[in-house]
Amino acid sequence: MVTSMSSDISLDTDLSGFRVSKLESPSCQFIFQGIACFWRVNVLLIDEDTSPGSMLLLKRSASDSHPGCLEGAGGQVEYGDKTLLEAAEREVNEETGITGLTFFGTAQTKSWDTPKADGIHHWVQFTYMATVYGQPDWKERIHLAEDEHQIGVVVSLISHRALGMEHGNVSVGTGCLAFEFNAEHLMEHLGYMCIHDGEPQEEDVREAERVYNESPKHRMESFQYCKGGIECERFLNSGNQIRNIVARLLNMGFQDIKKQGPAIIEFFTGTAGEHEEQFMRAHPSREAVSIFRPLREPAYWGNGLFKLYTSSHHQTEVQFRNTDNRDAHEIVVGTDEVLVIFGGLHIQLSPNSGTRIVWQGFSKRPMLDDIRSPLALPFMKV
Repeated sequence: MVTSMSSDISLDTDLSGFRVSKLESPSCQFIFQGIACFWRVNVLLIDEDTSPGSMLLLKRSASDSHPGCLEGAGGQVEYGDKTLLEAAEREVNEETGITGLTFFGTAQTKSWDTPKADGIHHWVQFTYMATVYGQPDWKERIHLAEDEHQIGVVVSLISHRALGMEHGNVSVGTGCLAFEFNAEHLMEHLGYMCIHDGEPQEEDVREAERVYNESPKHRMESFQYCKGGIECERFLNSGNQIRNIVARLLNMGFQDIKKQGPAIIEFFTGTAGEHEEQFMRAHPSREAVSIFRPLREPAYWGNGLFKLYTSSHHQTEVQFRNTDNRDAHEIVVGTDEVLVIFGGLHIQLSPNSGTRIVWQGFSKRPMLDDIRSPLALPFMKV
């Protein structure tokens, strides 16, 4: 059984006090939450230079355990590793030849048990996201460990927005990873994900457009919106997977989740430069998810879609304001995709115009006073 866990162990925590044995051993165990475990690091490499938002995955060799499985670079934390940072850098270098990593976000920690001849082995894995800044040719310099990963098809450099959901799996290049293994890692670290959902039915698109054209609008400085209904819910859930994704992300039955909206929004040009520092939240509540899907045309910064500030859902407002090197993503959401964002993620409104998009919110509890937050977008009050 795999379980999500929280951890106070950072990348640069000294591991000497966590080792079970002081004798050097390749199968060194460490104490985690009072239990002797084998530790493992897993690094998802994000390309921010030549293909922003792309992620490197490796396909395990046919002769290795779990053949064909797609994974990040990583492996077991060894006796000589002074910190998790040292272990992560060592494993990435051994498996890909890449050095000079910049880590961001917080660790996603999972645990599981493996039956062995000498008893049950407890495992803990620390998954991190990292990037290689200032080395645009890093993908061409990858050298794979042939005994662990296959040559030729092993490197799947994929776009977040190319990740597709099918039968509970995320389609990535040459293989699949279970949603809970990969997508939840990505979602936890970035705070958002684009899910390939297929093109919506034309009748659902036309019905959403009809409702928008015939409904009274609430006009704001840079967008206007109207309340939607069942037609928007059908449009958002065209691929019949959004409910399952929302329920899994919020870790509760969909019937018990509180729903906000839906709403249909049209963005138009505001005053030049007005939104330069206008940060909002993707949802008024932290324990919540916002779903966006564009009507007719892809949505991007140039036609009104907001920027997304990765990992900012882990920060308080003060922490976010005091962060100097904020990681902003300008993404493209296709008409065959759904943008899923954790509540609490900071976004920046675009000064551009043109896109229409359908939104619905989902939260663990009623929003109550959250809706009065100055960081809440007005259409989330419908």
